[in-house]
Amino acid sequence: MRFSFQTVSDIGKKRASNQDYIYAKEITTAFGRSFLGVVCDGMGGLSKGEIASKTVADIFANWFEEEFRYILSNSDLFTVLKTQWEILISAAKSILCDISNECGEALGTTLSLLLLADGKYYAAQIGDSRIYLFRDASSFRITTDHSYVMELAEQGLMTYDEANLAKNKNILTRCIGSMGEFSADYYMGDVCKNDFFLISSDGFHGNKTDAEMREIIFSIFNSSEHDRESAIKKAITNKINEGESDNISAICVKVNRIKNDLSGR
Repeated sequence: MRFSFQTVSDIGKKRASNQDYIYAKEITTAFGRSFLGVVCDGMGGLSKGEIASKTVADIFANWFEEEFRYILSNSDLFTVLKTQWEILISAAKSILCDISNECGEALGTTLSLLLLADGKYYAAQIGDSRIYLFRDASSFRITTDHSYVMELAEQGLMTYDEANLAKNKNILTRCIGSMGEFSADYYMGDVCKNDFFLISSDGFHGNKTDAEMREIIFSIFNSSEHDRESAIKKAITNKINEGESDNISAICVKVNRIKNDLSGR
């Protein structure tokens, strides 16, 4: 597989620090070229969120570059990944608890992780950062937020747009850090040529209906590879002008080739 990708993270106009942390990289593995994208959003209202988000993102970045690179082809790769990722999440939780105990302040972060390898996507989700997929002129959310209002939407007690626009949408039911032990939700699917993925923090997609997000993703997708970063920055500027108070981060990755190529050509 071959990819083109862009990353943007903006502190915004109202926060003293950027508590988002993003990682994106393409490397050669036993499956050919593979991509990992991670968005972690340090919990708003919790101290030292930037430490939490960087700690967790770095753990998965190191796993990708130092361990996944050497995993051999496996017919049940999804099970292998879920097992390894749960171990990493548990380790991250332990580290954040140690830091919290040392500094006397709570730490927490979301995690949205996307791995593209061997013609498939694999995703892990904790919190309310998101992963979207744009395919054949339509887009959908791969992940479901771990938030109070989204759980109500899942139960049919409000619409998804009502959940997206709710004032209390930032009340999370899962995070890595201060809220106890939680497993991630995991997703897997086939990848097609020209698939376009967006991984974003809540600052990017918050207060947007699903239809509005489709328009934003479509606009970024339709930009040339050269102009795609500018299109992401334009979407971020629009959010800031609309009054967004959070940090705003996004990773966009387009699948340019499906066939494995260990040479990297």
